[in-house]
Amino acid sequence: MKHYLLFLLICLTIPHSGYAQNNSTLTVDETIQRVIDTYPSVREAEEAISAAGYQIRMAEAAFYPIVNAATSYRYLDPNEIMTFENNRIPVNPKSNYNVNLSVNQLIYDFGKNRPKIEAAKLKEEVSRIQQNEIFQALSLNTVQLYYMNCFARQAILIKIQEMGDYEEMLRQVEVRTQSGSSTDFDLLNTKVGKSAVKTQMTGLTANLRSLEVQLSVLADTLITEAVPLDDQFMLQRQLLSLDDLLETAYASRPEAQIAGKQVAIAEQEESAARRSFNPSLDFAGSLGGRNGYPNYLDRMRFNYEVGVQLSVPLYQGGRRKQTNALARSAYNTALYRREVIVKQLTQEVSENYYTLISDLDKTEQLAFQVELAEQAYEQAKVNYSAGSITNLELLTSSTNLSASKLQLLQARINYIVNFYKLRVSIGEQIW
Repeated sequence: MKHYLLFLLICLTIPHSGYAQNNSTLTVDETIQRVIDTYPSVREAEEAISAAGYQIRMAEAAFYPIVNAATSYRYLDPNEIMTFENNRIPVNPKSNYNVNLSVNQLIYDFGKNRPKIEAAKLKEEVSRIQQNEIFQALSLNTVQLYYMNCFARQAILIKIQEMGDYEEMLRQVEVRTQSGSSTDFDLLNTKVGKSAVKTQMTGLTANLRSLEVQLSVLADTLITEAVPLDDQFMLQRQLLSLDDLLETAYASRPEAQIAGKQVAIAEQEESAARRSFNPSLDFAGSLGGRNGYPNYLDRMRFNYEVGVQLSVPLYQGGRRKQTNALARSAYNTALYRREVIVKQLTQEVSENYYTLISDLDKTEQLAFQVELAEQAYEQAKVNYSAGSITNLELLTSSTNLSASKLQLLQARINYIVNFYKLRVSIGEQIW
């Protein structure tokens, strides 16, 4: 196969931005936007982004002071009494008061907290990418339901046309049967064919109602015949490179972006693990007032305390080694996961690409088949009127035409849905 392969683009005749000018028509873009605006999982993703932001501020809080206020009251009875030169002196007051304000401030952490902050920022980016991933999944699901609705509506119209043809054929057969040029067998065959078409219409109508309910729930709006879907679309072709599509997928696909971020997160967490047993230099201070000082037992006295503490871990019973080993294992796992994602994307994009090529070939072949079926049916009607073919041959010609139209419609729907799948698989935004 040539290096540059045929890639198919679809161009919708409906507008791709904004809302439809005709309020009675619900476009695919309008439907997607309604889903994005109302679906609960979108709100859930927004909460995940907010939570990730809180985690960043929690990590950054390690550099800010911790201030605590405390007050206490304690009543002592019996109280210890000391006798000095026949004087009874209480050692402690019965009522003890204490008011205290303490401050603890990290002076230097020897690099322990910075990797944690960077990892938290990367996790927030992952949450935003995951939100886009949800948007893409919802949009693709909407596209599939939208065009399944379109197929069901168009299929019913095809069957209505076929039913009209059977009505006309039945009228002619009844006339011919009365004149003796057709048999009761021909009349029975025509009635059976008409009944079969009616049964098919019943099934298609039930399927349409089910699809309308599914799309109504997804879009949070009532989808009925009063809000017809815009199912007019046309196909175009354009030459693109599969290699370019794969490169775009590796760079733009949410799964690939998340896998890359997960590797970066694992790298920061490994750095944090290595530094978790570094020394820590802290300042601690407190000020307040209390009673109970010797010679001033019942008077509140101002007091304060300040100091600096250096904490140096010396032995952790192997915890440092195991912590580092676990962090390295998590980093390697993230690397392997990214490689798996790349392989999956390669397979998915390639399959969607070649499926589109096949879809276009089918569409072109079926379009030609419909033309032939229409010509054959018109010729069959002429020949039947002239008496050169039987009623059964005319019924077969009508059935072939209807079946060809349905196959063409199905091929066109498959094409547009698979085109959206390809766009999603390369990371292109469709919402």
